[in-house]
Amino acid sequence: MLKRMKYIGILACLMGGIFLFSIFYNKSHSVSVRDGIKREDALEKLTKNEGYFMVRFSDYNTGLMYIISEGTDSGVEVELEGNTPLHSLSNVFRDSRNEVLIYGYEKNIEKKAIDPTLLEDFPNEPYTIVVEEWEMITPIYRDYTYTSYSRMIYPKGYLDEYDLEHEDYKIQGQ
Repeated sequence: MLKRMKYIGILACLMGGIFLFSIFYNKSHSVSVRDGIKREDALEKLTKNEGYFMVRFSDYNTGLMYIISEGTDSGVEVELEGNTPLHSLSNVFRDSRNEVLIYGYEKNIEKKAIDPTLLEDFPNEPYTIVVEEWEMITPIYRDYTYTSYSRMIYPKGYLDEYDLEHEDYKIQGQ
C-alpha cells in the first residue's frame, strides 16, 4: 500500500510539472499579434454601421464554409470573396463556434436563401460578400485535433506568436 502511494505521489508531481511547463511555454508565446473584438462591440458595429456582417464557420461538410450568425439574415449560407479569413487562418480556427466580423459589400443578393436547395442555379453563383476587412470575435477557439502539435492552454482574446510560428495565422502581405 505504501509503495502504491509513493508511485501515485511521483505521478502527481510529474503531471503537475508537465502542467506548469505547458503554462510557462504557452505564456512565453502568448504575445498578441492580432487582437480579437468583443462580441458586444461587434454587435454594436453591426447594428450601427452599414457594410458589416457577422459570420461563423459552418459545421457542415458540404455547402458553403460560412453562415451569417447575426441580423435579419441569420442562418443564411454565404460565400466570401476578397480578403477572407481563409487567406490567413488554418483549419485550427475553423471551429463552428468561431465568429468573424466582416466589413465589405454584398454581391448576388438575389441568391440569399436559408435553404440553398431552393435555388436551381445556387452552385454557380451563391450569395456572396466581398470582404475588405475582418476581425475575429472573442472568444477565439482553436482545435488541434488534426495537427502534429497541440496546446493545452491558449489565448481566447487574440491570435499570438504561437499561431504565427505554426502558420495557423498568416499576416497578409508577408
